[in-house]
Amino acid sequence: MKLSITSVHSIFKGYLQNINLGKVLVVMLCVIVISQGFLINPSYADPVTKTMTINFTEDMNQSKSKTITIPNLKSIVDVSVNTGNVSHSVDGENITFSVSGGSPSRQEYNPKKYSKQVTDSKTQGNSSFSSTMQYDDGEYSGTINKTGSSLFISGTPGDNKEITMNTYVNEYERKKVTRINRPGDYDVDYLDNSYEWDDPRWKHVHGCGVGETTNHPLQSSRFSYTDNYGYTGVLGDRNCSNGGHDNYDWPDHPSVGDIFKTRCNTWEISYRGRIYKPDTRRWKQSYTGTVYKGGYDDYYGYTVTLKYTDNSNPTINITEPFQNEYFSKKVGHNSISIKGNVKDDDAGDNLTVYYSILDRSNNPVLGHENINIDSFLANGNTQSFSNYGISVDDSLSQGNNNIKIWCEDDKGGKSNEITRSFTVDNTGPTSNVPTVKAISNTEIQITPNANDPSNLNVAPFLYNREDSDITSWIN
Repeated sequence: MKLSITSVHSIFKGYLQNINLGKVLVVMLCVIVISQGFLINPSYADPVTKTMTINFTEDMNQSKSKTITIPNLKSIVDVSVNTGNVSHSVDGENITFSVSGGSPSRQEYNPKKYSKQVTDSKTQGNSSFSSTMQYDDGEYSGTINKTGSSLFISGTPGDNKEITMNTYVNEYERKKVTRINRPGDYDVDYLDNSYEWDDPRWKHVHGCGVGETTNHPLQSSRFSYTDNYGYTGVLGDRNCSNGGHDNYDWPDHPSVGDIFKTRCNTWEISYRGRIYKPDTRRWKQSYTGTVYKGGYDDYYGYTVTLKYTDNSNPTINITEPFQNEYFSKKVGHNSISIKGNVKDDDAGDNLTVYYSILDRSNNPVLGHENINIDSFLANGNTQSFSNYGISVDDSLSQGNNNIKIWCEDDKGGKSNEITRSFTVDNTGPTSNVPTVKAISNTEIQITPNANDPSNLNVAPFLYNREDSDITSWIN
């Protein structure tokens, strides 16, 4: 008798998958009904408005700009500023704020707030000028620097010389008629203070050094001298001598009380000494530089308040396929079912679910790269997708493969990627001659002998004799 054992591993696996598929179909029908209900009367959650404060660094610029980046920026709800004006522009995820016209946040005294360039000069009696000079016009002040060389502008060098000065003074003797005796005969008296000098400063003086009046230069043994050429000095060594005299005729017929001069004595007074002429030379030096006037600096600080919505990345969860599932081209095992759910807090975003398959070398499989599974409108809640199957055909290589599944929205947001490993097994198990043992006159014990290259269990199986099945499938 010829007995054979045929492995039916694939059929058994298909049987289990079909049971699960039946369950999934029920769930999918429920999802379709629910989804249709939402499409007929959508109700979406409002986008979440977020608030951000943007502080501008305090400085002296009343107008300034600042750019910030908000990942996944969706829309600007409102922009305000604590003082002045604010405008904004959007470039992708970048927002540029421009502020102006604000009130000062504080003031600070600046001794050099205002400045100007000035040129000034100074003069002195020599050409050795200092390298700097202080400038002050009542408003602006500061230190300015010497520029160029000094310039001689006027004057003569100093000088001195010894001189002798001679002065002649006339002394007049006077008389007064006191009585007329007869014509041509009259009496006279000497007058008190009878000597008169032609220099009115000389009074009560008779002769050299007699009765000198104080505070008169010619009456002192020394006096200060100045000439018309700028020489000055103190002369001393006075010498006085009689320079002669003249007598005057008396009047013939005077009247009582007449005063007349009777004699003129001439005195010569000489002084000697050294006189000096000062050095009047003058040089001029020019200075130039920056001078300053103090004032208060205004500092401006702005606080911008931004209200906005950003694009939240969708999230995804996969319920099928399971990790490490086996598939083959055999009907009932040749479809990879993809099911799961996504959630996007941004109601109204267009969502698309994608998958890609990578072979055992982690290379994309042709025809299975970035494939659109499903597309729908986000409602802010968890939304399911299902009823999508991938046919297992010659495009999928034998052995281990990976499938990646993710979701994207139309604002650039992308979910996490979920990877499931699966195996394509198109090689059936190998059956060997079983072990047969008689246990009675009417019964035998048969032990099957089979193996699978994928290390799967070789069950269930059946018995066949002369190409005719003699048992049903046995687990």
